[in-house]
Formats: sequence, structure tokens, C-alpha cells
Amino acid sequence: MGQLPGLMADEGETPVVYSDSLDFGFTHAVSGEEIGGWLSEFVTRLADRSRSRGQLVGHIKLYAEGQDGASWWVASTGGSATLQAKAANPTTRVRGCSIGVTAILYNAQPADVRASVLAMLHDHCPGHLAL
Repeated sequence: MGQLPGLMADEGETPVVYSDSLDFGFTHAVSGEEIGGWLSEFVTRLADRSRSRGQLVGHIKLYAEGQDGASWWVASTGGSATLQAKAANPTTRVRGCSIGVTAILYNAQPADVRASVLAMLHDHCPGHLAL
């Protein structure tokens, strides 16, 4: 059938699914607001980068959990990112977080998706990563 109107993936095309759990440590305590901004920016940049390469974004979802019950959930289906943040204490500052990320993209190569996700998370990380 070829391409569906308004989409960039061929009907029946198998998507690339990248899913991983990552731990990030920061060199200094980072606010929940900074983490939410970083994660939202990451999801938006990945969606923008994917679209610019002719890829269809099925979805990008990210869940992060820090200390003191703080958590962040960010998602996009190719548009702007939607952020939901929850913190036991709104002024919580954390020195690290665990992140679960899933990206489903069409017209993409698995190695490229993985490399892009990892590079973009590291490049824009607040508090400079403690490696």
C-alpha cells in the first residue's frame, strides 16, 4: 500500500524499539526542576532529531526516580514533551537518579537510535555527570 497519508512509515514496517535502564550520578546536587527540564528537553530533542531524519516517532517515554520519592515521567508522540513530576519535598535536590527510557521509531536503525539516546542524555545532563 505504500505510505499512509501524513506518516513517514510504510504500512507494516517494523519499528525500532530501544529500551534501557540507566543510572546517572551528578557531581553536585541538582534540583527537581532542573531534572524535569533536562528530561523534557531530551525527549523533545530526540523527537525533533528523529523527524529531521525522516523517522516517525511512535513514542518516547522516560521515567526517572530520584531520592526522597521524587519521580519524573516524560512522554512524547513526536510533538512537545509532556512532563509530570512528583516530589515528596518540592525543594528536593538529588545527586543522582535512575532512568527508564523507551523510544519507538520507524525508518530508523537500532544502533543509531541507541547511540543518539545515550549521547543526548549525557550531553545535556545537569550537574555534569559523575562518571
